Amino acid sequence: MTERFPEEPLYRMVLMMLAMRDGLAGGDLTEAVALADGLAAEPDERHETHFNLGQVYWYAGAPQRALFHLRRAYELARDDEERDDIAQVLRMLLARSSDGSTEGTYE
Repeated sequence: MTERFPEEPLYRMVLMMLAMRDGLAGGDLTEAVALADGLAAEPDERHETHFNLGQVYWYAGAPQRALFHLRRAYELARDDEERDDIAQVLRMLLARSSDGSTEGTYE
């Protein structure tokens, strides 16, 4: 499907998340970050895109970029449930960081 519609943001977002999963398992998020950078460079006002970009950038060691996209996802959220999802993921990400800091290595 992505080969037939390579410019479709939804398909590229799914590829980004799969690349993140594989990158976390293999220790290399280069492909996920490249896909994230491409999506981030385009105008997109969907909560889901920014929510997922935030996660990729966090795991890639770019917390400031991650927080930018998570804030944007929060602003674009359609309801309290989506805002709660963002808060939950942010708490999880902060808990997984060794000291809770937002110091990164990617930026």
